[in-house]
Amino acid sequence: MTSEIEPPRIFPTLRCRDANAMISRLKEAFGFTEHAVYRGDGVIHHAELAYGSSLLMLGQSRDDAYGKLV
Repeated sequence: MTSEIEPPRIFPTLRCRDANAMISRLKEAFGFTEHAVYRGDGVIHHAELAYGSSLLMLGQSRDDAYGKLV
């Protein structure tokens, strides 16, 4: 029997008060690597951190439609 590893289908997304600090902590504590990081105006607008074949997405907390609670 052969087992195939399925690629991840769920990509958790976080908004952080200090996205730079969160990225540093996740890299140091758990071994995440930067897959893609989009910076501008002194903040991280979007980042994708890889851990094996999984991705965690995060960005700077901001007051917009995506960040509002329902």
